[in-house]
Amino acid sequence: MAWCGGFSIGRQAIIRVYSAATDEEKLTAAASLSEILRQIDEG
Repeated sequence: MAWCGGFSIGRQAIIRVYSAATDEEKLTAAASLSEILRQIDEG
């Protein structure tokens, strides 16, 4: 069930990317999302 938690966290990270006000915030959120997806991929 760890994947389900990762999905929820990943969904939140995607929302942060799209709702970020500045380019810096978008880059920070995108880096977090990338790390989350890498961890999910590693399973």
